[in-house]
Formats: sequence, structure tokens, C-alpha cells
Amino acid sequence: MEPGDLLTRLAAAVRDGLDATWVRIFLAGPGSGFEPEPTGLAGSGQGAAAASCELKRADEKLGRIDVGPRRGGNYSEAERVLLNTVASQAAAFVANVRLSAQLARQLDDLTAPHPSLSGLRERRPAPSTCGRPTPHDHVRSDTPSTVPLMPLLRPALLPPPLGAIRLVSS
Repeated sequence: MEPGDLLTRLAAAVRDGLDATWVRIFLAGPGSGFEPEPTGLAGSGQGAAAASCELKRADEKLGRIDVGPRRGGNYSEAERVLLNTVASQAAAFVANVRLSAQLARQLDDLTAPHPSLSGLRERRPAPSTCGRPTPHDHVRSDTPSTVPLMPLLRPALLPPPLGAIRLVSS
């Protein structure tokens, strides 16, 4: 499910829970403002907000929830506290979505071919053709040079057999 779909569902839940005429959820845009259009909307979203709450994570403004007039009077203090609680949970969600997007971009950057490395495999000299391996073939081969050492290292990496452990009494 996309973040916009989840924020639209959140807006509908807030509208129904607070008996509001509408709810708009804006995300922070470039700079210090908000996106011009709401990411989540339930109801018409027309008119001035009767209550508003920022989506904040630490000192960073991530967005804002605007709530339209209540169908049955004004919002109580308990309903405003509830709106602040929902806003803090939504802020955590928005922060996680942004972090996931940032990590995906960084992964794409790391896995993209780098122009200076693209011809490296083609420039590697071929292994020895004299019929027997040379001491430097492991450098030129596609297999890592540590593979031949693994049988030698395996005993050092494994725990000792159970009978080899001797208990010393004090």
C-alpha cells in the first residue's frame, strides 16, 4: 500500500473518530513549507481548519493534519489531545517512509555501475596458459584468494570436540 493511500485512510479514520466534516493531511515540501495539495484527504477539505496539528519528529516538521469544523459543536480538550497523539504516530510513519526511500536511493547508488570500474574486468590479464598454476594465478582469477585457505582455517574456527575440554578443579 502506498503512503498516500495510508494517509487517506488515516484522514478518514480521524474524520470519523472526531466527527469532523473533513480532514486534510499535508506533507512537508521542499524548503520550510508544505506541499500545495493534501496527501491524505477525507471529505471536501474546503474552508478554514477548526483545529490543526503538526507532524513533527524531533525538530523536523514532516507535515500537518488540518481538521474541519466538528459536526456537533466544538472539539473538546480530550479530542485535541487525541489529535496530537494521532499526529505523533503519523509523524513516525512519515519519517519511516522517508528513511526507506532514502535507503532505497542509496542502495541504487551503491549497486549502479561506476564508470571508472566498468572496464576493470576486461583489463585483467588471463590466467597462466603454461599448463601449471603460477603463484599469481589467484590474483588474476575470478575466485577469491582465500578459498584455498579455508580447509586450513576451518579447524581454528570450529569449537574443540567435547572430549577435548578438560575441567580444572580449584
